[in-house]
Amino acid sequence: MGGHVAEELFIGENKVTSGCSNDFENATKLAYSAVRHFGMFGENAGYISQDKEGLSDKHNAMIDKTVK
Repeated sequence: MGGHVAEELFIGENKVTSGCSNDFENATKLAYSAVRHFGMFGENAGYISQDKEGLSDKHNAMIDKTVK
């Protein structure tokens, strides 16, 4: 994430490259792991560890909302 902010500061927000896309991808994966596998979802859906395929569409939608 630091690379994205550095680009905004030094070359301007209109000239930010896609070089930081991997940072966002990794942060998103980490957020999904935190919610889906490490029980950081909260009481709304319980503390479970499950892959996307093992959950209902409703549960996956709740996870998507939490990650966003």
